[in-house]
Amino acid sequence: MLRISALNESGSDRDSEAESVQVETREAQEAHLLNLYTTALKDIAVGKIKAAKENLNIIVNSSVFKEDKEESLLRSLRYNVHKNLGECLLSEGEVNAAQTEMLLAADIDNGDVNLWFKIADTAVKLKNLYMCRSALEQGLAQSPNHWPTIDNLIAVTFKLGDYLACLGYCSIALEQDPSRPKAVLYKSKVYNEMPFLQEHYSDKEFVPLETEMDTYYAKGKEQKARPSLNFELKELTFESLASNLRKLSDECDLNVCELSLCPIDTSNTTSRLTAFKKQEEEAKIQVSVQNLVEEIIDIVAKEEEIQFVAEDILDDMLCDMFGIEPKKASEKMSREILNEILGMAIEKVEVKVSKKKSVVLDTKPKERKKGNALDEIPDELIEKRRSSRKSRVLETAVASDASNDPINIQTPRELLLSYLPSNFRLLKEARVENKRAENHEKSVKSLFENPRREFNWYDPEEERAEVEKFLIENSGKTIWNLMRAFLDFVFRLHPHLYWPKELAVWTGRVYESWRSHLGDSLSVGHPDDQFTQEFLRYYILGCECLIGCLLEENSESEAAVPESMRLRLEEDLTELFDILPFLTVDLRLRVHSLRFFFQCLMHNEDEILYESNQLSKIYEDNPDMIVYNFLPQYKVASKNYLEEYSSSISRNKELEELNDYYEQKRYAEIVDLLMGTLESTTFTPSKEAVRTPNRETQIDIFIESLFHVGMYVKCMKWSIVALSSTFVDLTRNSETGDSKRLSRSEWATIEAYMTTIECCIENTETKDLANTTLELGSKLSMILIDILSIQIDDLASQDNLFDPTQAWILLHKLTVWGEKYADSLVEPGMKNSLDLLCSAHDYLGQKSCCTLERGRLLNYILDVFIPLLTGSEKPPFADQIKTNLDQAIYCLFAHPSKKARVRHLADHNVSQVALSWERALKIFSYIRPAKIPEHDDVKLLSISHDTESFLKRLVALIPAEVSLEKRRLCAQHYVQGKQKKLKVHSFAKLPPSITDIFYLLADYAFKNSKDLDRAIDFYTMDISFSPKRYDSWAALALAQASKMDQRLNSCRKLVPAKMLELIHGVETCFKKCLSMNEGNSNLWIEFGNFSYNVHSYLSRTLQNNSEGMNIELFERLETKKEELLKTAMENYQRTLQIFEHDGIDENDVDERWLIYYMIGKIKEKSNKNLLESLKCYIKSMEFLERNGAILPKKVNYNSPQPLSIETLEIYYRVHASILKFLVKYESCEDNVDIATRNGFYEAMKTVQLSKVYNTNSQEDKIVRFSKKRKIANDSSNHPGKMQRTDETTTSIMRDVIEVMDQVIEEVEFIDDPNKQDVSKLIKLALMGLEDVAFHFFHHFKALYRLAHYFHTSSKANDFKRVQKLLLAGANEKNVLCPGLFFGRKTSQIFNDIWRIPISEIDRPGSFASHCSKSLMLLIDVLRLIPDLNTLADIALQLRRPPTEENKFVHESDRIEVGTMASTYLFNTIKGLVSKADIENEVKKPSLILDIFRVYQKVQKQWTGKDKEILTLLKELYGKIRGRSDKDKITNDEVFKYCNQEIGKQKAGSVTNKNMLSSNSSTSTSSNEKPSAQAVKSSTPTVMSQSELLKQNSSILAYLQKISNFQEMVAMSLPNMSNGDMAAVCDLKYEEQPRSVNNLFQQLLKMNQAQLKVISFDCAKLALLSNFAIKIGLVATSVNVYVSRLKAIMNGTQTVQQSKPHGPKKAASDNGKIGIMRKTSFKPKLTPGQRNLRELQLLLQRQDVGTKKAVNAARQMANSPNVSSVSADQLKACQKSVPVAGNSNSEKGKMESTKSSITSEALKFLPAGITLTVEKTKNAADASKSTVSQQNQTNSKEKVFVPVTKQAGAAATSASQKSSETERKTAQNKLSSFKEEVARTLLPGSSHQTVPKKASVQRSKAKITSAQKPVDKPSTDDEPEIICID
Repeated sequence: MLRISALNESGSDRDSEAESVQVETREAQEAHLLNLYTTALKDIAVGKIKAAKENLNIIVNSSVFKEDKEESLLRSLRYNVHKNLGECLLSEGEVNAAQTEMLLAADIDNGDVNLWFKIADTAVKLKNLYMCRSALEQGLAQSPNHWPTIDNLIAVTFKLGDYLACLGYCSIALEQDPSRPKAVLYKSKVYNEMPFLQEHYSDKEFVPLETEMDTYYAKGKEQKARPSLNFELKELTFESLASNLRKLSDECDLNVCELSLCPIDTSNTTSRLTAFKKQEEEAKIQVSVQNLVEEIIDIVAKEEEIQFVAEDILDDMLCDMFGIEPKKASEKMSREILNEILGMAIEKVEVKVSKKKSVVLDTKPKERKKGNALDEIPDELIEKRRSSRKSRVLETAVASDASNDPINIQTPRELLLSYLPSNFRLLKEARVENKRAENHEKSVKSLFENPRREFNWYDPEEERAEVEKFLIENSGKTIWNLMRAFLDFVFRLHPHLYWPKELAVWTGRVYESWRSHLGDSLSVGHPDDQFTQEFLRYYILGCECLIGCLLEENSESEAAVPESMRLRLEEDLTELFDILPFLTVDLRLRVHSLRFFFQCLMHNEDEILYESNQLSKIYEDNPDMIVYNFLPQYKVASKNYLEEYSSSISRNKELEELNDYYEQKRYAEIVDLLMGTLESTTFTPSKEAVRTPNRETQIDIFIESLFHVGMYVKCMKWSIVALSSTFVDLTRNSETGDSKRLSRSEWATIEAYMTTIECCIENTETKDLANTTLELGSKLSMILIDILSIQIDDLASQDNLFDPTQAWILLHKLTVWGEKYADSLVEPGMKNSLDLLCSAHDYLGQKSCCTLERGRLLNYILDVFIPLLTGSEKPPFADQIKTNLDQAIYCLFAHPSKKARVRHLADHNVSQVALSWERALKIFSYIRPAKIPEHDDVKLLSISHDTESFLKRLVALIPAEVSLEKRRLCAQHYVQGKQKKLKVHSFAKLPPSITDIFYLLADYAFKNSKDLDRAIDFYTMDISFSPKRYDSWAALALAQASKMDQRLNSCRKLVPAKMLELIHGVETCFKKCLSMNEGNSNLWIEFGNFSYNVHSYLSRTLQNNSEGMNIELFERLETKKEELLKTAMENYQRTLQIFEHDGIDENDVDERWLIYYMIGKIKEKSNKNLLESLKCYIKSMEFLERNGAILPKKVNYNSPQPLSIETLEIYYRVHASILKFLVKYESCEDNVDIATRNGFYEAMKTVQLSKVYNTNSQEDKIVRFSKKRKIANDSSNHPGKMQRTDETTTSIMRDVIEVMDQVIEEVEFIDDPNKQDVSKLIKLALMGLEDVAFHFFHHFKALYRLAHYFHTSSKANDFKRVQKLLLAGANEKNVLCPGLFFGRKTSQIFNDIWRIPISEIDRPGSFASHCSKSLMLLIDVLRLIPDLNTLADIALQLRRPPTEENKFVHESDRIEVGTMASTYLFNTIKGLVSKADIENEVKKPSLILDIFRVYQKVQKQWTGKDKEILTLLKELYGKIRGRSDKDKITNDEVFKYCNQEIGKQKAGSVTNKNMLSSNSSTSTSSNEKPSAQAVKSSTPTVMSQSELLKQNSSILAYLQKISNFQEMVAMSLPNMSNGDMAAVCDLKYEEQPRSVNNLFQQLLKMNQAQLKVISFDCAKLALLSNFAIKIGLVATSVNVYVSRLKAIMNGTQTVQQSKPHGPKKAASDNGKIGIMRKTSFKPKLTPGQRNLRELQLLLQRQDVGTKKAVNAARQMANSPNVSSVSADQLKACQKSVPVAGNSNSEKGKMESTKSSITSEALKFLPAGITLTVEKTKNAADASKSTVSQQNQTNSKEKVFVPVTKQAGAAATSASQKSSETERKTAQNKLSSFKEEVARTLLPGSSHQTVPKKASVQRSKAKITSAQKPVDKPSTDDEPEIICID
């Protein structure tokens, strides 16, 4: 770690350096090891074994790697490192070390059979067969079917002599494959060696093979061997072997010594070849370096020459500018000669000094420079220049760049070549001749066709192995025997192997040399002779090689056969002809073929005719003969070849008539004619007639004719040939040979050939190149790549001369065809053919050409990619295909519409192509989901928004014959039940692949939007195509039911007749889907809910709006209402049957509570016995209890706890139903029988005492149903009972008697019949409703039911309680909960009245109905209060129709209630005026002012209605003024009076407010001092360190998690977000701001000692602050926290005991009022304090202008008592600043102490802190003041608290000036707040009781970091204040 220190720093640095060392984390070490391992794998892949081994050894020797830990990462890494290191060592020949590493890997993971197989291999190399066997057995245990392991175990056990184990493994192998040769062989060997084993095992069915027994031979005496000859090879190939054999034979022939008899050492040839190649490579490297040096020399010399020329030009320019004559040539020459002499002299001196080992370069004479690029080049590398060094340097540089550059930048051509299949790349690129005529002429004269072979030649490794095998087996033979062995070896090669061309040439030469040394000819008389049978094979093979070479030479030029060759062939063929009768048929065929071609070379027509007849006869006698052609230059004459040869002359004559055939369109005859001519492989006479077309014309005619007759493969072949020659001719200048740019017509010619090829491909059965040869495909691929290379370069030009897509498409088809026949294994990843299409789009997209030709290429990509992604099995590279397919669709059709939604899409700036119906169908098959979502699936399974947009475009393209509009009408009638059958048979249908389009659109609209009409429309359209789709019917039923719910909730005016039609349509859908699937319980429930909701609507309609309804409609509604209620009951009962029959799945929600709840409501509506409904409600409660429902103490509206609203509704329903029933019998209780009352009592008891409702209740409800005494009261009455030690008989008897009394009372209560009185039952029901309001005060139904009861009850009428239940405020005391209309506003009476957030409970339409009922109750109550203001607000609000979002009541109810409110308002005003107390109004006007305010509201919002109120206002004014002339009272007179009285009341309220403030100060000073018990309770208890650590373990754990997170962030891990790293550290990133804030609060509650116990130091504080800022906390707030914690850690600040002030909240439940809000009860302030207070209040209020705040600030600054000092000024001072402390009483004596803030503590003051210091008369005491902390970034309320007794004295003196009456009045007003005032922090009052609650509130303030607690009383008399933020 870098450490910076001063230059003059002294002392030892060891400690500081030790502290600055940064320890690398374990995660970083593991990441480093992973990087090393990845690098090693890359080195292994490229063959850098040594580098890989070094990296792996570093990993092995690392400390982390050696640790014995079982993490999955290290375990996997250990295994792979040991395994790969073993393989590296094995490749370098270190077998022992490799075996050790592999065994270590096997110890970690022994499940890899390949690893055990490699261990066995190392054991074999170490000749340890026992270990080999053990390793193989371990591998077999891991993979019992691994056949290589079984085969090797068979051999190893046999070698070890364990024949029983060998037989066992043979048995295993034969079970897998009964014909496995190795198992049969070794089993035979065992049985042959030990026959008794076969008898013992009764293995009679097995017949052992004949095997050789192990024998031993004795060596004879060794003779003195001749000196051996070394056999050198350049390559380990058969061509090199044959060529070197011939060269060595020629050397032996020329040498005088008998070298031909010397043995030849071939066993060491391979090693010598390896050493030679190594030396050659080193020499090449040295030469390359030398050439590079010489190239640098040339560059430097060239630069110097340029510099000389530039200097001459500069000299001439300077001479011209200054008028100086330039130097003459002689002067320049003399200067150069002088420089050259000096340079040579310097060089000679340097040569003498240095020791050079190479030739000195003769450089050009040049000026000596200060520095040269060649100065650093070693002299050993400088040699004489070579003529070819530039080209070699260039090649070396290119190779160096390719090997060292980590980024391999490919040209377009290289990239295209890499996409070709492996079999294309292995073939040599077809040579394209300059002239097409020569190319075709050569193909005609070619004797042999392209061979069709099933096997290629050996792979390089296989050929190397075969050559090595030959050299080892034939080492020590003489040259003649070595050539004989070679001929025997090549003759025995597999006949399917196709020889290399050069091998045939050199084999012929070897045969020629070997034959020249053979003295004896073939024995005709003894054809069975061994040597004759052997040598005749060499004869045939050698002659075939020789004649093949001659035929190839003759095809190129009419060269004569050399005489020696002719004689040799004649002799050999004659010997073969003599022995011909004794040969087999295949050999006779080959001999006759040799003689036939030899006579063709000799032009002997008679012999040719004879041999052709013999060959024909052989073919006739043996029609099924198989002929193998393995030589490239020679093919056995076939039957077809002979026939073509005989007919070649007649074809030339027919060519003259070709033009006539073409004009007559005789295509079949043209094909027959030209096929024999163009594809003939015979030598035809060169007869050229005048009328015969040229070669090019013949080929064009042939291509066209082949296409017309349907021979597409042939047509394709010749089109490729024509394309190749034409492309070469057109792209090359015939005169200069340079390449040229093609014109439009030339491109059209090339495109015509490609179009023909493409058409042929499309017309074949397989839609590819069919039976075309790989050579031809390779040739076409090279042509296409050349075309594409030119097109890619020309795309930048503006001229559009060609189709840029055709070549790409054709190359893709060719690549796909080639991949089918590729020999290599399929590589992982995407196929090259698919990569090719992606690259095509990339190249064309970069040029903005990808949509040319109407998007042909992109449409082709769609046709290729979409089937891959829509198939049953997706390829592993599906993601890559999808990315490129999305790009193609985006470029074609701009889907998705905004590419920003999908980041992988690029904008190619192309114009889109019009979407067609066919293309749309193709894309739909791709974008449609794999599984059609069901109606009840989650929203994520539906289609996306982009897909929905595209499907809409697709719908617009649907053909007109489908008749969508007509279908829609028919389907709507069918769905609505107007038609019994769907009549859409006359319309056309959609294709089967697209029938789901409307369902997908409907599903998206149903689940992702609020537009249900659109979803219903799409579902209806889908039913017209798929009328039996269950999901469409189910979703349509649910959507229409939801739409019905919206109508019922909309509060609009509904037409009953229209609603009946809609209801019938919904019922039709439900019945249709349930008939398809009767077992879906959810649909039965939804159908039941719908039926019940509509039933409720019809009931409300018949009840409220039946006045203008005709009788027929009334009867229909009545009938439908009863029918729906019955249907709902049947549906719920059907659901219960399904649950009982099928049960409930674990993943489903148990909704039986809802079913029983609804059944209870239905029974209640059916006027059945209420006890039945209560049983259903209790049953519902029981099911909720099973589901784990527990009613919380407070239900959160925005996020209600699970099942909390549901349980509360059951509770409400039970008590509300009982209350509504009993209210009717409140005055006549005898009408309710005992059984019913008992049932009600038991029901309420069961519910209230249930665990669901009693767990979190405000009190134990058991007291409601018993007379048990509360345990808490008993313990309070007898505090010492449990601690009593003097147990006596009397005390024990007293306890027994007490318990017996309780039991007797309980029994009497149980038997008491009065407990079931109606009044007591009503009381229990009311208590239950109050419980509902307590748990959830938003439950408007409970509040309304309570208010309605107390308002209408005949016995328990309580108007004040009704008023509180309806109008109590949110912070009002002594109320159970806020009133129903607590949040009312002037413009919205229903503010804060919310629906119940559960749709199953808040039924559609019920909320508006309850709102209207509640509002009617409210205006009735307001009338009785009377509350004119609220009545006016309601009347004005309901006068006009509200907006849609503000509708709370039905329209009819709004009109009715609004009329009632306005009527009540005017009647109430009239009554109040008539009954007004005029005397009180004269003294203190109140009624007239209330009426005046109502008048002002009505005048603004309801023109015309204000006159009535104005009349009453004048009447009351006249009474007050005592005037009887009402008509003479003017409006202005009344208005002026009212405004004056309002102004007086405002002024009086300000005066009263000041008086209250003064009285508050007096009351505060007169309080007693706090008791010792109170002080003791406020002191925190001291805990031990262990207890403190245990208590704060969560803090330590959380700090450790934060530390781990910060370390991971510092590591910059790739592909991991902050959320991911937080999850790794067990943190939820989104919750961290709240958690960190809570942590700061907890730390602020600790003192310095407690922070030290948990080791919380500055480092952890810095870590915590950095983390807080990183997660988004405000930096200024974090700084405040940090400064406070630092102050606590330094011991300069008191501990905060609670959280800082948050936003203002409502009054707490316990009724305590925070004195912080009651500013009017604070002590009177001094003038300076008042100025400061006014400034802060003005700044806090948003509506106060800036000007007032500035004025207030100026007043404060001008005050003589106050000054401000910044924190920076205090930090600069070196003295302590005295601060007055709190005054305390000790031993009855008042003392005052002073504290001071030291200069050291001032350093910790945070920035932005201003200290307000109050001035005194004495300037020296100016600093003795209190400190106020003003955070510049915080605008919270600031509270001033006096800290000395001077404030109390000032307040006392102010109060003494008032009268005694005023003092008593103020004290009476403050008596109700005595407890709250006593709990506030008023440090100036020494006798003030300071409980713990006050201490908590004080700690919420932000105390300055420099303040210290002071315990001693203060002696200062100056008034001081502290500004607490």
